[in-house]
Amino acid sequence: MPWFIFAFLTALFESAKDLISKRNAKDIHSYILCLGFSFFALPVVGIGAIFETGTIFNVNVLALSVVAGVLYASSVLLFMTALKHSDLSLSLPLLSISPVFLLILSPIMIGEVPRARGLYGVLFVIAGSY
Repeated sequence: MPWFIFAFLTALFESAKDLISKRNAKDIHSYILCLGFSFFALPVVGIGAIFETGTIFNVNVLALSVVAGVLYASSVLLFMTALKHSDLSLSLPLLSISPVFLLILSPIMIGEVPRARGLYGVLFVIAGSY
């Protein structure tokens, strides 16, 4: 049951983040918003990495952190720019397309092939997004 609490809180925090971002996107440049997200996330992720691995000075951890950081910053920057130029109700549902990319990339990168039930679930999520 703890998974439900974590998932619910994630949805709540993501909604609050999106609303705050939309409100500030009009007055603050997208690069500054992206910097704020990345800057304040860094200590939280760094402390979490230390507790999970015992150190952050592992070559694999640092390399993956750099790649993930670049991808995260790019996605935040693009999303903030989208929020600046469109309504939240138009931009946010497009994020539900991300499972499609996971369906394509999962077998290639980690060898996980989705079952038919998972494919149907993704189709329903995408169909329900608009």
